Amino acid sequence: IEFMPIMEFNGNNSWGYNPNFYFAPDKAYGTPDDYRRLIDAIHERGMAVILDVVFNQTDGQHPWYAMYSPAKNPFYNATAPHSYSVLNDWKQENPLVQQQFKDVLRYWLEAYNVDGFRFDLVKGLGDDNSYNATYNATTNSFTGVTESKTNAYNASRVARMKELHSAMKEIKPDAYFINENLAGAKEENEMAQDGELNWANINNASCQFAMGYSSDCNMNRFYAPDDQRTVGSTVSYAESHDEERMAYKIKRYGATGIKGDTEVSMRRLGSVAAIMLMTPGSHMIWQFQEFGADQTTKNNSGNDTSPKKVIWSYLDNEYNAGLKDTYAELNNIRNSNPQLFGKEAKVSMKCNGASDWNTGFTISVT
Repeated sequence: IEFMPIMEFNGNNSWGYNPNFYFAPDKAYGTPDDYRRLIDAIHERGMAVILDVVFNQTDGQHPWYAMYSPAKNPFYNATAPHSYSVLNDWKQENPLVQQQFKDVLRYWLEAYNVDGFRFDLVKGLGDDNSYNATYNATTNSFTGVTESKTNAYNASRVARMKELHSAMKEIKPDAYFINENLAGAKEENEMAQDGELNWANINNASCQFAMGYSSDCNMNRFYAPDDQRTVGSTVSYAESHDEERMAYKIKRYGATGIKGDTEVSMRRLGSVAAIMLMTPGSHMIWQFQEFGADQTTKNNSGNDTSPKKVIWSYLDNEYNAGLKDTYAELNNIRNSNPQLFGKEAKVSMKCNGASDWNTGFTISVT
């Protein structure tokens, strides 16, 4: 089970990507002992707990941010050198900042017995001078920031994540280490050499397939080597908090014969599940994806962070319930045949857009 960020954030209604205090669980979800009991209960059921952590930025209540004006802050940049900043950008090369992060990882591994971390926005964790932006020391800010520079290969990000991984391994050598980097293959394969996993976003291809459109539905990318990544090094997914749900897009934009037909829609979502889960490697199922939840995840401001409750009544529909059963049965196949889904498996996939649309999407694993 992967938790979205639970470290103390502003207010009570948030997905947690606006942290203030890294060593405190947020009050909205309970007390520290409540968290510990939850983690223990998950472990008792044979599952691991992965925490999403945000090390590129904080909100305004972090003490180190409040101590200085933006132009004079030794821990933060007034503006970020990369193109994905939303809040207050850390100076990653500051040794105290990095010591804080290592202490945070050790603390949650020891005090709460979590099993690893997913690092948000790793593209923002490079050294300030690694983005080829122009720094103004008077204002502590950057100009010349572009998305292409941010997305370029960045050796300082590789080195930083290796250093954080090393600190984790002192406490729990086999802890999960997942980067939301979404960068180029060269950078992510270097991270994989250190035993790190990398998120792989297959949402667009999955939505195109689910909606019934042959264009841009290259689902071979669920298999890391078919995406130029090291075998076994990715956590690929069809849905996450950052994208619209597949069922929502079917409901809004599905092709004729699919849109408005619950049975056909759930069958197509079941096909996406089969392609994803029958592909060797790690995959993420986002909350309620398994029974075809179709609520929008967006509002006029972007991501809708209001609480998302399980709509159990969906399972009163035989086709939504059938989709849930499909996920369960596919996971049972994986659990019963681990030799087919590890790094040693031999894989042949035909799941690549229009070229395979008429002849069928197929996976062969031996």
